[in-house]
Amino acid sequence: MAGAGPLLTLNNGVRMPALGLGVFQSRPEQTTDAVASALVQGYRLIDTAAAYFNERQVGEGIARGGVARSKVFVTTKLWLTDYGYESTLRAFEVSRRKLGLEYVDLYLLHWPVPADFGATVAAYRAAEKLLADGRVRAIGVTKSVRPERIAENAGIFDFQLSPDEIAAIDALDSGVRGGPDPEAVDAKTFGLTIPD
Repeated sequence: MAGAGPLLTLNNGVRMPALGLGVFQSRPEQTTDAVASALVQGYRLIDTAAAYFNERQVGEGIARGGVARSKVFVTTKLWLTDYGYESTLRAFEVSRRKLGLEYVDLYLLHWPVPADFGATVAAYRAAEKLLADGRVRAIGVTKSVRPERIAENAGIFDFQLSPDEIAAIDALDSGVRGGPDPEAVDAKTFGLTIPD
């Protein structure tokens, strides 16, 4: 079995595994087994989101994985259509219930939404309440434009790519954005509503 790997320390002192399983685009029928298998293999971070439509299966996989809850770091994310104070609190409870957990380790606003800054700020205030109430251990928001944060994010790499490796990666660029421009995103961009 692989080790849990190194831990990263978040701003509030919470320690988060550096190695994790993300379940974006994992079909619900595959997710439970994937999560359970990842835990058996030593993964200790599981990353999901309300908009991935597989939180319930992530919870089932955690239950099946045989690892104590205190040893598994679970991240989930609030979707744009639930931004706002009361709607964030409600959406969190829906996610927590689907996951079958008493608390979530990291709760993120899925995208910043400059087009509805008021709702984004209200959502973050609600996340702060969830943190103060102990229902989440850490909170945050998926980018940064602050140079010092960008530098911190880049500081996770303790290796160097060769010129050939860099050229191979550069050759992958098709010049097409993989998603919408974050500056132009609003709650209508994706046409996605999260069901209870």
